[in-house]
Amino acid sequence: MALATFISLPLSELFAAESKSSKFDQDRAAILGMVGEYEVKFHFEETLGFNNDYKLTKPYDEDAKELVVLVEDSPKRILLQHLLVVGESTVIKHWGQIWTFEDRLITQYKGQ
Repeated sequence: MALATFISLPLSELFAAESKSSKFDQDRAAILGMVGEYEVKFHFEETLGFNNDYKLTKPYDEDAKELVVLVEDSPKRILLQHLLVVGESTVIKHWGQIWTFEDRLITQYKGQ
């Protein structure tokens, strides 16, 4: 004997749930889409010296490759690590992105 269960939802709730799920999937796909290799150009320009005798260096540009690698991919958390590759052999752990769905902890900078 087959048993079917039907639940009755207003169409607005049905479409809202479907929209939220597809939005979540779209967001995940966009974040994961950042993984890859990029050619980047950095412009270095000092704007402040902490010592009165310090002379600011002349601004310069640097070309590099940036690798964005996937470190963690769990249902509600994605970690991406950015690595700079300068020249043939220099790899610099540059910065990371931590994406947590509906994170309850938000870090705010409080300073000048």
